[in-house]
Amino acid sequence: MNEESLLYSLLFPREYSYEMSEKLFLDIWKRRGSPSEINEGSEIFEFLNEIIEASNGLVILDHFSHVNYDNIHSIKYEKPYTKIIWKDFNDYRKKYLEQTLSEDEKMVWDVNGYATYMYMFLHISKIKVVQLDNHLFILFLLNLIPPKSAKKLLIPQENELISDEVYKDSLYREYTFWEGDKEEAIKHICIVNNLPYYTCLIQPKENCSHTEFSKFILLNETLNEISERMDRVQSKLVTIEEHESDELFAQGNTIRRILEYSLKFLCLYKEIDLKIDEKYGYVSLGDLKKEINKSYGELGLTQNIVNMANELSHDSGEVFNKEEIFKFWKDVKNLLDKVNEKILEK
Repeated sequence: MNEESLLYSLLFPREYSYEMSEKLFLDIWKRRGSPSEINEGSEIFEFLNEIIEASNGLVILDHFSHVNYDNIHSIKYEKPYTKIIWKDFNDYRKKYLEQTLSEDEKMVWDVNGYATYMYMFLHISKIKVVQLDNHLFILFLLNLIPPKSAKKLLIPQENELISDEVYKDSLYREYTFWEGDKEEAIKHICIVNNLPYYTCLIQPKENCSHTEFSKFILLNETLNEISERMDRVQSKLVTIEEHESDELFAQGNTIRRILEYSLKFLCLYKEIDLKIDEKYGYVSLGDLKKEINKSYGELGLTQNIVNMANELSHDSGEVFNKEEIFKFWKDVKNLLDKVNEKILEK
């Protein structure tokens, strides 16, 4: 928003209907007990669907990549996957087949790639509610949907793939395909978010934030999620007895997974080219160490940390006591604090 627009909005504030208001979000959230997080798939759908229906879809959806939807047509839940449908041009498709599509409608449809449906296909791990004054941001923490799985789910044998585009800088993949007989012109354009972080959010139109601020909130909550996971490991370690080696190893392995998760996020955010968006599960700690230390050797990602992480991730025959696991936790925590600083610096 430029200075003139900002001044105008302050002098002549826009009146928002209840459908587009902050109050609608607050009312629905409070009726459900004002949860800070929702983890169960059907509860997530019910909450989001109530907001979409009550607002007639007049909400804002912001993606980490700066993709922005100014409304949502509908939402569908096919356990465990969620479709957030932005555009539904099925009426246009039918008119096209009946040869009754007007020139104006054709222009609108053309701009949207002659798609019947345009949507995001998500595997939501949980949603988190962030409240700033009366404004709610509903953030989506996503699970990874690997490309092979996405294709299998979206494009069975009876469908025909038109294109498979990787938008590396935008952190998603876009599939365009025909559903069934392409003579029926049922064309899907589907975005699949291919990384397991806080990737998108919805918010009311009233006092909606700029997409840069939405991106900051998503970034900040991903870092908070990492910190909370490390805190949970520390709490569990305190309760484990010295002789419970399996439990100690399990927490050590969890530390390793948090470490990998955080370092991959650093690489994505700082554009270190490891093709993480294409082969997320196949990037090793050794790969991460090699590339990160080229640019950020000051972080202290040492071979000792990598060796300890590797020892704790498989049956090496080594035995580690509780003190050694705690030391590994502290070393990783110190490293991750530096990673956070590096990500947040301008």
